[in-house]
Amino acid sequence: MFWGKEDIYSNFYPITFKHKGRTFNNSEQAFMWRKAQYFKDWQIAGEILNAKHPNHAKSLGRKVRNFNEEQWNKVRYDIMVEVVKDKFMTTHLKQKILDTDLRKDFVEASPYDEIWGVGLKANDPKILDKSNWKGQNLLGKVMEDVRVHCVYNKYK
Repeated sequence: MFWGKEDIYSNFYPITFKHKGRTFNNSEQAFMWRKAQYFKDWQIAGEILNAKHPNHAKSLGRKVRNFNEEQWNKVRYDIMVEVVKDKFMTTHLKQKILDTDLRKDFVEASPYDEIWGVGLKANDPKILDKSNWKGQNLLGKVMEDVRVHCVYNKYK
């Protein structure tokens, strides 16, 4: 289980990495930049590049003009996978994800997020049973996809 900026699997974890030729301070910033790029909001994209904190990048991402939720829902997962791959494949974090147990699920224990997380706190006993989850745990699934990618590319 993970959640919070101190956890390496969190999008708010401070780590400098390259994605699409740009330098980012965390994966939330890169993801919000990709959102602005996708909807061709170049002004917000530029502001996101200058964001110093993931909360600021996230709030800017909510201001993206021409946003279409239906379109975004179709591409957001794949975009997040691309961002998180770059976060782990191009930094010292790669070994950390390789060291995780392949038999265990990644679970974003965010009580506030029912899309990327499970909508429950890590200390809530209900979190141990997937049938109790209120959320989709998309970020957990992204982490599992990235882990498989890292394992597959370990010797390349």
